[in-house]
Amino acid sequence: MQPAGTRLQPESQPIRIPVLVANTGTSGLPSITATGRGAGLHLKIEYLRRKASANYGLIYTPQLTSDLTAPWQDFTGIETVESIDADWERVTIEEDASGKDKRFGRVKVTAIP
Repeated sequence: MQPAGTRLQPESQPIRIPVLVANTGTSGLPSITATGRGAGLHLKIEYLRRKASANYGLIYTPQLTSDLTAPWQDFTGIETVESIDADWERVTIEEDASGKDKRFGRVKVTAIP
């Protein structure tokens, strides 16, 4: 069975879940990459989410931290959204990362109560 909040295909063992192919992927884990250099350094996260019209009651929150023991902070960049089909869309967000030594990213998925 496919998890409702993801677009991952069930696999037989061993489980190998690929990372989303940037700009064209239609399945996989979120892709988190650095672009640019120095003062122009940006962190880019790309992930798939269910469309609000699909009404699955899920909230997708891309988050960052500089230390895995520190609290996570929400991405503050501007979202670019591309429709994949009637239920899914690809979301891309870039955020300034200049002056930051380390950055870790994730997409937190929660159910609307």
